[in-house]
Amino acid sequence: MIYFDHTLAKKKEMLLMDWKNMSLIQPFFVMNSEYYLKKKFGYYGISHFYKFYKRDKMSTIAVPDGCVDVIFTNEKDRPEAYICGTEIKGNWSILKPGVDYFGVRFYPGQFSANISVPIKEIVGQQLSLSMLMEKSKSLIEEVTAASAFEKQIHIFLKNRFRVYSKRK
Repeated sequence: MIYFDHTLAKKKEMLLMDWKNMSLIQPFFVMNSEYYLKKKFGYYGISHFYKFYKRDKMSTIAVPDGCVDVIFTNEKDRPEAYICGTEIKGNWSILKPGVDYFGVRFYPGQFSANISVPIKEIVGQQLSLSMLMEKSKSLIEEVTAASAFEKQIHIFLKNRFRVYSKRK
């Protein structure tokens, strides 16, 4: 017979509920930006969406919190996106001046995508989404072409299952 440990399952469920009640933001990104927009979500492992802008070049500390982010930029009309793994310790991140950033923050342990490297390889790394996921190019172009925050969210969600699908 197989026994199911309901206690362990309940603990995991309670932990996820705790994450959903936490504000999983990077405080230095908020404090060091010209503006910072955030929209809580809470579905598909996504904590929230955010958008910020830096006028001046400034180093910012990324705080370890167990989250994975997908960050989109359109610097000099070169659309790009990065998967940013959680940090093990506080790490300096240089934000480029004059660039709008759009991000998707996943709850700790909730990021799942069909990427070409094991998830443990992205810890403490910023890796190009287009290099890791062959189906991501159109998503990157669409998200970065939209300037409205709500439109970027809509595009990401509309394309999420096509791009992040583990099926080939």
